[in-house]
Amino acid sequence: MFNLVKLDLQIFDKILIKNLNLEIKKGQKIGIIGKNGTGKSLLVKAILNKNLKPYNHLIKNQEGKVVFYNFLAKYIDQHYSNLDFRKTVLENILEKNIEIVKARKWLANFRFFTTEEINKKVVNLSGGEKARLAIAKETLENLDLLILDEPNNNLDINSQVEIIDSLENFQGSLICISHDLEFGKLLNLEKIYLIHNFILKNFNL
Repeated sequence: MFNLVKLDLQIFDKILIKNLNLEIKKGQKIGIIGKNGTGKSLLVKAILNKNLKPYNHLIKNQEGKVVFYNFLAKYIDQHYSNLDFRKTVLENILEKNIEIVKARKWLANFRFFTTEEINKKVVNLSGGEKARLAIAKETLENLDLLILDEPNNNLDINSQVEIIDSLENFQGSLICISHDLEFGKLLNLEKIYLIHNFILKNFNL
């Protein structure tokens, strides 16, 4: 899907990751972990924007190489900004211009079964329910890549399990950003990368 070789990640004149190498193939699921401020979110946003202009995040070194194939990607942040909190669960899914019957069937895959559950306003959902709905809304499209940015932040273990269950049938590629290694292990990620001291490197599970 994409292959980045020998690139620097920077914001304005501040370098966050030096000489990074990152490749993700179709259907591959990876994690990126690191402390706050190390550039995890900025990296995936740069990938989404395919932005390689100077002072706009990803900068080629002399021997750098960038290969992007056509792919459909969606990004879900820890605040679930893709959801309209004023609307109900069902109304959020109907924003994708699908029939009500199909919407209800789709929501059932994410454990929204009853009329009461689908008519609940998003603002009144638990953290785990919001996560399930956010994933349901974006994976309704035939995605090639789903990016989750700190999806388990401030969630209890039961809510984290809800996220994992929601991804069970997702066939596309996945990038999960987290500061929590244990959550990455629960997701059964194929690879986990660590950002430390301005370097992105493989983390041995």
